[in-house]
Amino acid sequence: MLFKTAKKLSPFLLVAFILLIGQGIMAQSWFDWTDGPEEVTEDKVWVVTFDQPLLEDSVDQDSVYVLDEETGEEHPVKIELMDEDTVVSVTPEEPYERGQTYELYISTDVQNQNEVPLEEGVKKSFYIPGVYEVAKISSLEDYETVGKYEDFETALNEVERDGSEVILFADSILWATDGIVHTQGYTVIHESPELDDAKTYINTVSNGMIELEYIDTLEDSIEIKLAGETGYISHDDGSIIPDDYIEERSYYEVVEGSDENRLVHHVYEDNYRNYDYGWAPSSLEPGEYYSWDGITFEGETLELFNQLDITKDTNYTAEDIDDYIDEFSKVRDTEGNAPLAGLGEAFIEAQEEYQVNALFLMSLAIHESAWGGSKIAQEKNNLFGLNATDSDPYGNADEFESFEEAVLYAGYFINKGYLDPDDWRYNGPYAGNKTLGLNVRYASDPYWGQKVAGHMYTADSHLGEKDRELLDHYEPENVKHDSMEATSQDDDQSQDEGTTDDSTNDDSSTDDSTNDDSTNDDSTNDDSSTDDSTNDDSTTDDSSTDDSTTDDSSTDDTTNDDSTNDDSTTDDTSTDDSTTDDSTTDDTSTDDSTTDDSSTDTSNE
Repeated sequence: MLFKTAKKLSPFLLVAFILLIGQGIMAQSWFDWTDGPEEVTEDKVWVVTFDQPLLEDSVDQDSVYVLDEETGEEHPVKIELMDEDTVVSVTPEEPYERGQTYELYISTDVQNQNEVPLEEGVKKSFYIPGVYEVAKISSLEDYETVGKYEDFETALNEVERDGSEVILFADSILWATDGIVHTQGYTVIHESPELDDAKTYINTVSNGMIELEYIDTLEDSIEIKLAGETGYISHDDGSIIPDDYIEERSYYEVVEGSDENRLVHHVYEDNYRNYDYGWAPSSLEPGEYYSWDGITFEGETLELFNQLDITKDTNYTAEDIDDYIDEFSKVRDTEGNAPLAGLGEAFIEAQEEYQVNALFLMSLAIHESAWGGSKIAQEKNNLFGLNATDSDPYGNADEFESFEEAVLYAGYFINKGYLDPDDWRYNGPYAGNKTLGLNVRYASDPYWGQKVAGHMYTADSHLGEKDRELLDHYEPENVKHDSMEATSQDDDQSQDEGTTDDSTNDDSSTDDSTNDDSTNDDSTNDDSSTDDSTNDDSTTDDSSTDDSTTDDSSTDDTTNDDSTNDDSTTDDTSTDDSTTDDSTTDDTSTDDSTTDDSSTDTSNE
């Protein structure tokens, strides 16, 4: 990260922390020490002073060295012992690379002259600011440099604003006249351009990228819109793709059915994956559409299940829920039984006790646990990824005596935090998106609320469309009813815990929903390889998901991690209700799922 105003401390000033070294030797000071990665010149010489003379043979390239943070390779440096063996200087033998971060290490192999070693190694992070290049663009791989500048403002004053030129920094486009923003990895969205007030966070589902609406590039941040609301990200977190050079991007598709059209979301990260999102009004013709908030299409505002007030009771009974699970579960044991079978009463009890809609809870459990087939679900009875933090998702995941206990606790957990207007996590009583609803802080996947809504839509369509009536603006005359010709979102099929992560229930930007350990992806059929006609539930093996790889942003409140449960790892070859295959989507193949993107963290408080 570029720190333009790194505060400089006086040479040899005692640092804030002191590392004890054996019998009293200590790293006494750092030259120009700062708290974070310090911005320095490409020929920076580091000088470290110790309070006792060092053993000459212990100070060499093995005990004092510099690593490139990105590649992990050593940067060639010259190590010298000076000033009566109390000072070590570290000089680069070739300039540090602009735009790169490095770390200086002093290991415990360093000893004083009594052969007493450092008790702890010392690490110092530093950054070499890059050069801002104004360049003519002819493709995303072909640029002609027009000028190089030390600061962004100067480059901005020099660039042509007719679309022919861009500003590059660290080999990516930092400014353009138009375009979309790609982020990769965990990204914090801030309220202000100074980046001092985190608002929410996002993460990718499968090591791909997330698209944001590009507004402008400022001196210290990139102005974007997420789900229609303005926010700011750091320069390091985004790259701009100008409109003329966008090759692939996410889109929605209205797919025609015999009685009702459905809305399918095709998400592009590293490739296309998709899930059924909801019904499409008759006013939207079959075809492709773009929407930044998943609600507004061609000027029309839709109301889907991610906007349902989940404090309203479902119109379905425990028996209805059990019948749906028994018939449509994508996971079966050796005797053909569904792992979630018989939980209808528990979902209804949680609704009555904690005012959380039972259809929503069922859909969330399906999404988070891949129909109960994930490892955390199978071995810890944890259907919601509760407390499955990124650092150790399986080890940290809460354990319950039974699935029933997990369901009741999830109802309590959601009620006390995300549905309490006095709680800081509250953003509205619906699944929502990254602007409003649980998705703001519960999950890092920006489409988590839509994927859970997709499961609700599929179940509701199979059960008689009774819960659509709970929506505030439900107008049945505007919808062509088709009792389920929804694509089968194949949620669990490609469940790989390692890819899972979309959520991050945040309590502090942490992810409560760090999707379990499975890459439960109910809702993200892979468009490229999906073939609904070959969808075979039997090919899906949710139980083989691996928690250890799951990154569901099982964030911990303290680590604010949102990881990215990957709903999208599902392969349509084992069709899941929620993830439809773009290439071979069959209207008759319904998809209920939208598996998991989030594994919640019970520590969110």
